[in-house]
Amino acid sequence: MTVSIVGGLDRLEKDYINAGKILGVKTKVILKKQTHIADILENSDAIVLLTSNIAHGVASKARNISKQKNVPLFQIHNCSVKSVEGTIEKCIRLFDNGECQGDCINCSQYTKNV
Repeated sequence: MTVSIVGGLDRLEKDYINAGKILGVKTKVILKKQTHIADILENSDAIVLLTSNIAHGVASKARNISKQKNVPLFQIHNCSVKSVEGTIEKCIRLFDNGECQGDCINCSQYTKNV
């Protein structure tokens, strides 16, 4: 399983990757605008979007690819390693057990927490 993390802090990149390794997931981290972002996201099983530290254009591109390719997208505001780890665990539960919690942006059961 491959999870792409879009956004976050540069200094935590290795920690995001290690969090995925511990959970048995290959993790790709995109911290800023890259030319091959579409290729990375299209080949991911899930996308974790850290909204507090990412350019609007990159976030928009991630959302669009998620909708077009039907890749689950999890948005979180906090960019801590613990938050990312918890979201990766949600991805694993979704794929392994089919436990949909309705918190993927492109999910038909998605309800925005206000």
